[in-house]
Amino acid sequence: MATKQEWADAYLEQAYQDLDAARILTGKAPSVLCVLLQMVFEKAAKAALLRSGQITVTKVNSSHKAASTLIQILKRHRNYLEAIGPGSAFEWKDILPLVQELERANPQLAQQGPQLEYPWEDPQDGSIRWPARDLPVVQRLSDPHDTSGPRLVRFAGQLCNQINSLFG
Repeated sequence: MATKQEWADAYLEQAYQDLDAARILTGKAPSVLCVLLQMVFEKAAKAALLRSGQITVTKVNSSHKAASTLIQILKRHRNYLEAIGPGSAFEWKDILPLVQELERANPQLAQQGPQLEYPWEDPQDGSIRWPARDLPVVQRLSDPHDTSGPRLVRFAGQLCNQINSLFG
């Protein structure tokens, strides 16, 4: 049977793969970029939580709320944010809520409502909506004047690089 450490390593390695793809899409296909970033943060968070002993393998394999748990830990322990990069607590204060917004848009959590991967029906007027056009986080990352997308990708990379030292 695999250990928590082996599971954590596997989640982190897959987070890096998703991050590589997200870097390619930065500035393009914002709805797909958001899906990839949501997956990066979920997998990096699962690796961190496994390493720290805060979650079991069974729970980690069935949960889609790891990223928000990790964000709460980062907010409580500002020194973790500082370890991710100098001045990080201030630099990332507007990025951390985006990670949680991406998580809430996971299809498993959003149910039939606004989400990252699939169209949905607006309960108000019955119209069909889809992420690329109608999801606020996607619209924000598609705005060429908003630096959130590249900063979110950079934060994801720095976080992944620090998972082992912060939570190992």
